[in-house]
Amino acid sequence: MSSSSFFPLPSPLSSYSLPRPSPKIYYRSFSSELDLAHIESLVSPSLSEPYSRSTYRYFVLRTPKACVLGFTYDPSKDPTGGAAPDEAGCMTCVCVCVCKVDPEDEAFGSTLPPPSPAPAPAPAQPAVPSVSKLSLRPPPPPAAEPAQGYVGMLSVSPSHQGLSVASTALRLALRSLRRDYGCRSAVLEVEAVNGAAVRVYEREGFVREGRLRRYYLNGSDAFRLRLVFDEERAGEVERKIEAGTLGC
Repeated sequence: MSSSSFFPLPSPLSSYSLPRPSPKIYYRSFSSELDLAHIESLVSPSLSEPYSRSTYRYFVLRTPKACVLGFTYDPSKDPTGGAAPDEAGCMTCVCVCVCKVDPEDEAFGSTLPPPSPAPAPAPAQPAVPSVSKLSLRPPPPPAAEPAQGYVGMLSVSPSHQGLSVASTALRLALRSLRRDYGCRSAVLEVEAVNGAAVRVYEREGFVREGRLRRYYLNGSDAFRLRLVFDEERAGEVERKIEAGTLGC
């Protein structure tokens, strides 16, 4: 699991995922163990309790597409002076949003419509159709297992705070939870005293489910927030992605 080739590591600039909501920031999903150093360097200074390397792996190796990293590109860092551009070496990670997928809370799931059935595979056509086979109705496909996303870490370099970088990474991660992993909602905990972070999440539609007393090792309380995915909000995000205004 520690191999740096567990996921393909993109190196050309063109490999960094589009859209680029900001022309100065390039976003992509987690791609290899080499990304763990980026995540740790940004997340660790803001933690109220320390994480081990295995904690980061637990998140990113389960749901790599929903772990989003944002990079700046500085060609002056190219050690070759432009003779043989090392584009990966010119990238500096300035933002990370790390998520995972859990089974859906039963109490919350009971308030939503049942999940859509999984699409049934196309039946194989017999060489010579049989009347008895054609008269049988296939059983209904099993319902998809309800799932919810969990936003575990969201951190931005001090040099890029206040530029909507966190909001953009969060929106891309939430989009992946909904589209790639079939989540119907996303939850998170945030320190109650961290008003700036609470405002970021509430602007994206998260609502407070409760207050967790002395939730963190430092004794701080936490708010538990939830965002329910809906078609209108998802369509708005997709339109912003197409227009290149996701961070606005």
